[in-house]
Formats: sequence, structure tokens, C-alpha cells
Amino acid sequence: MRRFIFQFFLYIALIVAALPLLSKTATANPAALTRATEYFRTGRYPEALSLFQQSEVTDRISGVIGASRTWVMTGQYAAAEAICRQTLRERDGELRIISQLAEILAMTGRSDEAISILEPAVNAAASPRSLIQYGKLLQLRGRRDEARALFQRAVSLYDTGQVIESEDLAMVGVANWALERFHDANRLFREALRTDPENIEAEVLWGDLFREKYNNAEARKSYTAVLERNSKHVPALVGMARTLHGSAAQKLLEDALKINASAESALEALTEVAIEDGRLDWAKAYLASMLEVNPESVNARTLLAAIAYLEEDVGQYTALQQAMAQFSPGNARFYDRIAQICGRKYRFDDAVAMARLALKTDPQHGNAATTLGMNLLRLGREEEGRTHLEQAFENDPFNFWTMNMLRVLDALAVFETRRTEHFIVRLHPSDADMLWPYLAPLLEESWVTLTQKYEFEPQGPILVEVFPDHEDFAVRTSGLPDIGPLVGVCFGQVITLDSPRAIKPPRSVNWQEIVWHEFAHVITLQMSRNRLARWLSEGISVYEENNGRTEWGRRQDLELVKAVQGSRVLPIKTLNEGFSKATSTEDLSFAYYQSYLVVEYIVDRYGFQSLKDLIYQYQTPKAVEDIFLGVFHVPLASFEKGFSTWLADRVRRIDVYVHQAAAAAQRSPHTGQTAAPAVPSLAESSTPEAVAEAMRQRIAVQPRDFEAHFQLGLILARNADDDDAITHLKIARDLLPEYAGVPNPRQVLADLYQARGDEAAMLQELEALARYQQHAFDAYFGLARAHLDRNNDTRAIYFLERAIAVDPYQPEVHRLLARTAYKTADYERAIRGYKILTALEITDPVRAYTDLAQAYLASRNKKEAKSAALLALEIAPTFERAQNVLLDSLPPEYIQR
Repeated sequence: MRRFIFQFFLYIALIVAALPLLSKTATANPAALTRATEYFRTGRYPEALSLFQQSEVTDRISGVIGASRTWVMTGQYAAAEAICRQTLRERDGELRIISQLAEILAMTGRSDEAISILEPAVNAAASPRSLIQYGKLLQLRGRRDEARALFQRAVSLYDTGQVIESEDLAMVGVANWALERFHDANRLFREALRTDPENIEAEVLWGDLFREKYNNAEARKSYTAVLERNSKHVPALVGMARTLHGSAAQKLLEDALKINASAESALEALTEVAIEDGRLDWAKAYLASMLEVNPESVNARTLLAAIAYLEEDVGQYTALQQAMAQFSPGNARFYDRIAQICGRKYRFDDAVAMARLALKTDPQHGNAATTLGMNLLRLGREEEGRTHLEQAFENDPFNFWTMNMLRVLDALAVFETRRTEHFIVRLHPSDADMLWPYLAPLLEESWVTLTQKYEFEPQGPILVEVFPDHEDFAVRTSGLPDIGPLVGVCFGQVITLDSPRAIKPPRSVNWQEIVWHEFAHVITLQMSRNRLARWLSEGISVYEENNGRTEWGRRQDLELVKAVQGSRVLPIKTLNEGFSKATSTEDLSFAYYQSYLVVEYIVDRYGFQSLKDLIYQYQTPKAVEDIFLGVFHVPLASFEKGFSTWLADRVRRIDVYVHQAAAAAQRSPHTGQTAAPAVPSLAESSTPEAVAEAMRQRIAVQPRDFEAHFQLGLILARNADDDDAITHLKIARDLLPEYAGVPNPRQVLADLYQARGDEAAMLQELEALARYQQHAFDAYFGLARAHLDRNNDTRAIYFLERAIAVDPYQPEVHRLLARTAYKTADYERAIRGYKILTALEITDPVRAYTDLAQAYLASRNKKEAKSAALLALEIAPTFERAQNVLLDSLPPEYIQR
């Protein structure tokens, strides 16, 4: 603050010295104000500033306002204040200057002074901007009724025809927004831009309104319209950043700070990102910068309180809470923001408690009702959650988050509810009959296996909701339809999943593996009281994928070599940022894999008990350095060094060369699906022959270049050069025997062998592929058929069930499985398959019901056999096989009569 005061007096001196010069040049530049305004709107701030100060005498006040706003945009608040104060000495009572000065005072922590200069000015002659400025200050200080009256006065100016300028129309829009008349605010922002399409302030405000209501798509339109004209507009940069995630958002915020290093909105957004990443040290540094400029910052104080709450620092939190109650009485947003942060950190019980406090403080706070409803849903308390969401929607139907959630809750109303001992599962009718016979035993198997392994029984029952529509899954999970590549999410006691029919592209994941992965989260989240670092929770879930089934898990040896060579292995302290700031699908996927590798290293080096101890350490807030020292008895730096050595040894054992020019393969989280190795940078006009030659040259230099052999094999296979293709594909296969990407050397080899009629070689490749790839539907189905041809029913059943774990909607798979099971007298499995067929079969339901009836009869369940036979006969009364089954299912005495 002392630095600010010094700067202020320095700018006063400079401005006083410059005023005579400015007055002399004013009449020489009559178009200065117009040009300055254009420069300001296009981000040419130095030129704008110079010309604003050359405005002609009649435009002097507009020039001063323009200069002040330019200095504010670039963070030179002392200069902005100085020119306003100097002008007021010459033109006492000038309302526009008073309003501008009050805005600067408010943003630099002097709200009392801002109120004191605005109050008499507004009482004497009010403009929409001065009314809004004064109303916001009174609202900040807890004088909400007085503030509402001021906002209403601004609206009245519009209603009585006194507002026609674009800037004033936008301010009346802000007044309606403050009065929670969101449709009117929307209309007025539109009207302001019709009046002046170049009003970038109105455009940004319009975007801010949409963003507050979680309509990011519309918000981006406004921010884009501004940034296309002015890439240095700080509010637009920050607004756009808040509609994005990860490194894209980070870059925009850093760009904003290059223009204005003191921009509170940018520092606030960066603080939230740092909290999300678990970098609370960074968050506190950003907040310190905010408070240096604005010691009264409610945003900074609220975020400090949120950090204190997350760290369970009761004393610090209470002090901040009391200070807020004194400075800004009745501020429900204080609690609502903390609730939202707790929700994003998976502290759902805390989020609910804070949202309730927000509503107790202000029962009409619509967003707090939404926050409460969302977090109740994440705890599985759907009826109570719906009640609060309906209340929120009644108060604010403009909120997309609330509207989306209510729509999905309506969709859930038609879902079927199934139960096991430990789970409540909600399935769409189109999925229930197909998934439930496999999902129910899988869930209970995961419960038994993982609760015993971790010696922990989670609080249940666990609610599982499976959505056939990916957008519904995304909304149920996050409140918004865009959730990226995720197909499963766990909240601790609630799991949401894409059903196999929602997954795109089809057959790209093993849906049963995802179920297991998410239940592992239930264990680790509840063990840590929902405080586990994201990287560790994901790493353990991937680790348990590997242990759940031999074909599950991630096999990313090639990506590991690339990451080590490219120095993309993250320090453990920042490993969460591998998820939040991933710049590509490959980076995100490797964050999962590296997290898994850390877990594997822990188990390998320190033992499984140490992993359990590590999970429990996260129950109470501690620095990661203290956690690792407490569990492993070595400093984090030493742990990292040991992990790096372990990784280097793993890379040596992989022993694959990666060409520096090779583009990285891309994986998507949960899928294990990898693109074909990319061709190195060659001219776009390169022919396949040129690419093939480039690959041969690479191989000549380094024979262990997996990607070069694979790429060359693919090109040769397409050119029908089978012998040479097989040679290079076999080398690629042997270099990375467990490579699980798509396409895959083994799959391509199998196709080539099949074309040659070499069935034994084809099956050998498919069998090997099936051991490492968890979603190879075609390979599984082909192997099942081959084993059926060889009367190896056990192996056929095994591969048919593997196929169902990828795609459970194929009637032929269920038919073959049920028929084979019936043949081997495995009637329970046969009944399961035929029951699924009755739900799937469209072309021949009579056969499906009759087959089911026969299976029931063979298992000596005559009652169910009779029911199934009757269902067949309802469709085809003369179907003889169904008639025979019915007769065989009846009691002897009934037949005699």
C-alpha cells in the first residue's frame, strides 16, 4: 500500500506538470477522442492514453475518463486516481469523474471513501453508472436494502425514457442483474450492443452474465467477439479463461497479468486454479498480491477462508469469517464460494454444510440452493437435492446448471432400480436386462476383493447410476454437458457411468474394467475422508485395474520411454497438474499412467501396507513432504530420486528406441486405445513410398525403432507386400510384446495370416493380443468361434464373455454363449444368456423364449419353463417346440386330465 501511495503522489506531480501542455495541444487535435476510443477498444493502450490526453476542451471530461480507464486496464491505478483527483479540483462535482474515482477507490481497498464521495453526488444528480457503483458499494458493506433501491432507481431511469446511450443501457442491464431480473439484463445488454456494436464493456458484461449462469457456450461468443478486436482486453481474457480448463485457461490468465499485473480478477482465477491443483502455497501468494492492491478484497478474504477451511485451520477460518461478518454483513456468497470449492475438492459433506450456512444467511440466495442441491446429489441424497434444485430454479430459471440437473433428474425418473447387498444401481430400461446379469456379480466381486485387500469397508450402500446418453452422464456428474473424455466418475459414495452404448467410439473401452476402477475410488476416497490427492486416487484405481483381470490395465511402455526422453515425468508435488493442465489427450493419459507407476513403485519398494498407510495420511491436511516423510521415512526428494532410478531401470528393460521426430501416439483416459504410430514430419505431398523409404533409413540407423518397423509394416501391408510387411510387423511385435494400441502389430499380422489361410498363425496372434488388450472385441469373438469349431467349449465361453465385457448388445454373442453353456450343462449361464436374448431379440423372439424355456426345464425349474413357453406361444400359438416344452413343464396329473 505504501508503494501505491508513493506512486499516487508521483503521478499527481506529473499530471499537474503536464496539464498546461495538454491544454495547448487540445485544439490542434479535434479528432483525438474518437481515435483514442478506437485505440482503447483495439488494445493499443499507449496510443490511446496519449490521445485521450489530447482531447479538445469540450471533450476534456471524456478524455480524462478514457485516460483513467486505460490506466486501470493496465494496472496503473495510482495514475488513474491522480488524473481524476486533479480534474475534480478544477471541476468540482463532476459526476462522471466522481464515479470513476469511486471505482478506483473501491478496487484499491477504500470503500468508505468511495461511499463518502458518491453519496452526495448521487443524491444531487444520478446517472446509471453512478447508481450502480454506489449500489454495489452499499451491497458490499451489507446495506442490501439501500442497494436494491439504488438499482431500482437506475431501472426507473430506463423505464421513464431517460436512458438512450449504449453505456447507460449496459449499466441498467447490470442493475437488473443485481435485482436478479436476468432476462431483463440479457435484453438490455443486447439493446446496448445494438445501439453501439463496438461497446466492448457491454459485450464482456453480457458474457459474464452467461458465465454466471453456466452457459459457457454463449459466454465464449461474447468474449471471442471482444478478443478478436482486442486481444489485450483483461476482463475478456479472464472471462474466457473461466470458461476453459487446464493449460488453455492458465495461458489466458498469464496473458492478462502481462497487461495488468495487479488485475484482481486474473489473480482470483489463478488462485482457484492453484487450489484445484493442491498448490495452496501458490494460492496464498496470489492472494497476497490481491490484498496488496486491495486490502478490503472480499474475493481474496473468501478464498483465504476457503484455504483455511480446507487446511482445517479453525482459528484462521473463524477470524476471517468474523472479519467478513463485520465488513460485509449478511454476505451469503462468502459461504457459497467456500461450498463450491469444497465440492470441487470432493469434500461434499463440508460443501453441504457451507451451502446451508449460505442459505441461512440469505434464504433467497439462488446459487447457494443450487450448490446445496448439487452436493446432496453427490452424496446420493437425490430427493433432498432435487428439492433444493427446484427451489433454485424457481428463483433463477436462467441458471443452466440448475436446469440441466433437473432435466437429468427427470430422465432418471424412468430408470429401473436394482439392488445387491452393497449397491443400489439405477439403469435405463434399454440397458437393465443386458447389463444387470453381469454388473451385479461384478460389483459384489469388486466389493469382496477390494474391501478385504484394503481392510476397509466403505459406508454404503453405494449408489451407481449408468447413463445410455453421454451428455446425461456429464450433466449428472458435473452439471454441464461437456466433461471431456471421462466415462466414469466416483464421488465416494456415488458412482456415475456411461453405459456401453454411450461410449464413443463404440467398443473402445472395457465397461467392466471401468466399473472396477470406479469402485476402487470408493475405497480410497472413503479411507481418506475424501481428501486423497487426485493423482494417488487415480494411480491406485489403475493399479487395481491391473490386478482385477489379466487383460485389464494400461500397457504404455512406449509412452513411458517417450515421456522419460522428453522430460515429461512430473514431480509428485505437481502430479495433480498432469490432469488439470494436460494440453493433449496423450498428456492426460500419461498422468494416469505415471500415477499408476508411482503406486507400483511404492508397493514394489515399500510394500502394500505402506500404500494403505499413505492413503490414511491424507485424512488430515498436511504438506505432501510431511506425508511422504511420515510414511516412507525419507524426504520427498529422496523418494523422487528412488522413483526416477526405478523408472530408468524400467526404460532400460523396455529397450525400445524412440525417434525424436516421431509424433507422439495419443491415448484417451480409461480406454487404453492408442493411435497408430505417427509418420515423422515429411512434406504433405510425400507418397507412401517416400514414407516407407524414410522408415527404412530410420531402421538402418536404429534397428530397435518400434514405430519405424510398425509404420513400414502397415505401409507394406496396404501395398500387398505381405512377406516384407510380416517381417517388420513381427519385429515391431517382438520389440513391444505387450503393446495394446489400436491398430496393433498382432492384429495386422492376424489379418495377413487369415488372408493367407494360415489359421494357426492367425489364432496364435489373436490369443496373444487378447492377453494384453482389454477391448479387442473382434479378436475375442473370432477366437470364440475358432474354439467352438474345435469343440473347446470352455475357451469359447471364456472369449464370448470377454466380448460381452466390451459390447453387451450383440445377440449372436449371447446366442453362442447360451447355446454352448446349455451344451455343457451350465444351465445357470445358459438361462442368463437366453434371458438377455429375450430383451435383445427383435427378429425371432419366439425362438428366444423357447430356448429360455428349454434351459429352465433342463435346470428342473418347471415353473419358469412354463412361463417362458407361454410367452413364446402368445406370439406363435402353433410353434411345436414351445408346445412340447410347455407339456414337459406341466405336472403329470394335469396332462392326464
